Amino acid sequence: MKKLAYFLFFLSLIIFLSSIFAFFMANRFIESREIYASVEVTNNEGGFDLNDSSLTLGKVTREGSVSRSIVFNNDYGFPVILNINAKGDISSLLEFKNNVFVDTGESAKISFSAFPSASDRLGFYECY
Repeated sequence: MKKLAYFLFFLSLIIFLSSIFAFFMANRFIESREIYASVEVTNNEGGFDLNDSSLTLGKVTREGSVSRSIVFNNDYGFPVILNINAKGDISSLLEFKNNVFVDTGESAKISFSAFPSASDRLGFYECY
């Protein structure tokens, strides 16, 4: 009876450790990309910037809004989770989904919006 208990204990331990190993191997960091983003906050002037190599939001008035989207195509052979964050002075103006799940072979449209308040300073905001 003790041999069976020891066998079951060690079998359970091996299955548990294998599960932990599989979890960490499946949830690993793959790649990091930095995308330039900018917006200019003005008093009474709006405008678009159609640059397709960066996330330039153009000009927006205080208490106005501007949005722009990028498309991510998942060319990996497995599903991915995009962890999106913004740094720099523009980060206080931007709103976006921080985590986006994209299945294998699928695409995701990710929207970025800037909502400057009346108290935000006028001028140019940017980040990488």
